[in-house]
Order: sequence, then structure tokens, then C-alpha cells
Amino acid sequence: MNGTSDLMKFRTMYLKAIAESWRDTSGAFLKKLQQDPIGILQSLGEYEFPWDIHIDIRSVAPEDSMWSPEIAGGWVGKNAVICLWLPPPPEKEDEYGRAWAAYYDEFPSYLGSVQNSPRQANPDSYGHSYAPGMGKASDFLEFSAIVMRLIALVWKNKQVLQEIQAIENTNKGVSIINKWLGFNMPWNMDVSFKLSGWSSSSSEEEKSCRWDSAKKEWPKPLKGKRPNSCRNSLQFYIPSRPIQADTDKSIEAIALSAYNLTGDQYPFTCP
Repeated sequence: MNGTSDLMKFRTMYLKAIAESWRDTSGAFLKKLQQDPIGILQSLGEYEFPWDIHIDIRSVAPEDSMWSPEIAGGWVGKNAVICLWLPPPPEKEDEYGRAWAAYYDEFPSYLGSVQNSPRQANPDSYGHSYAPGMGKASDFLEFSAIVMRLIALVWKNKQVLQEIQAIENTNKGVSIINKWLGFNMPWNMDVSFKLSGWSSSSSEEEKSCRWDSAKKEWPKPLKGKRPNSCRNSLQFYIPSRPIQADTDKSIEAIALSAYNLTGDQYPFTCP
């Protein structure tokens, strides 16, 4: 696969998951999907999830996800969320440059390293890692560069660190990116930050997220994946089944087609 087909295939599997969750009124399918998002998505077709990123799928209250063509012309709901892990700096400042460059090599985009990447066969092929797709390729590249600028900034500037700590694990990260880097999000997605490994009281898993000055490397993935503390996340919401489908089940197909009718602002799904 290339970057475009990766995202298209993900969207297809996600739409299948929505349809199945609507069809199973017992809620059993949705529960399994939330417990094992990647495994369930892969079970819905010939699909192998390509990225080393944590997927978090949640349900929402009916008022937070409405099929309202009469009022809003379509769907109204919550934005998906990009949760970025900002790695802690090395203990020694003279290793900052090396550690920053090594991190960029490990995370060529916020989607993380790619499983079975074409780079293994062709070192000059980076398209799969950057994974452009429904969104513009330039947006993915620019956002990746912005994330790397933010990491360098937060390592050096205590005020930026304090502001990020104040909003950690909230969906207010776009304000930091805009304020300090003058960057406007190209997608209708919220941003959250996590600072795993920064605190002296970090858990053992979070401590494993730190730069290894002896080996001069970031922790290597185990079985192709890093602990969730040491990688980025994508948080998605399963939209509520349209209430109109209670009297006309054909509405489900119409609502799903509208959910999928999105452009560059929704590279993965419609909110």
C-alpha cells in the first residue's frame, strides 16, 4: 500500500465498524471495538493496520452526535483528537540535537513508524511513512515539521512547558501550536498533549520513554509497537445511530454516505 490507499482503507473499515455498531443494538460489537479497535477493524476485511499509533474509539451521547440534515445540512458532532506524546529531553544538553534527530527518524509523521514500511526495501521511499491521503500531502508534512519544532521549543523554553502542563490531557493543544508557532490546523481535529517520562514520579512504563544516553537511542518498539505512553494516539467517536432510522432503516445508508462525504479537513473520518 501507499499512503493514500492506507488512509482510504482505514476509512472503509471505520465505516464498516459504524454500520456494525448501529446494527448490533445490544452494544456488544461496540464494546469489542472499544476494547480492541485495531483487531476488530482488521477482522472486518482484508486489512492490516499500518501505523504504530494508539487508536482510541469512544461512543458519544446522542446530543453530541446528530444526523440533522434539516437544521445543519448533515452531521453535527465532536472532532476527532490527535494526542501527541512530547518526549522528555535528554539529561545532557549536548545530546539535544542528536536525540531530536533520532526522534524525527523514528517518527517521520505523527502516525508513528510504519509496519512493513517500503523503506525497508527502498530507503529512499518515504511516502508510506508520511501517509498523505484524504488530506493534502503538504498538510501532513507541515504538521510533522510543526510537531518537531514544538518538541525542540518545549525542551528549551520553561514557559512553553508550563503552559503545556496546564492543559495536558485536554483538547486545547491547538491554542499552544497557534500561539507559539503561528500554525493554523489544516484539519477539523483537536490536539491533546501528554508528557510521559518527564516527571521523577513517572511510572516504570513512562520512564522507558526516555532517551537512552548510553545507547544513544529512544526505546525500541516491542513486537513492532511501543507502549501507549510512548506513542501518539488518535481518538475517534462512533456517531449515534440516526433516530430517523427507527422508522426508516434506509436512512442508515444515507447517513453513512453523508458521514463519508468529506474533504481535506477530515483525513480519517467525519466528526
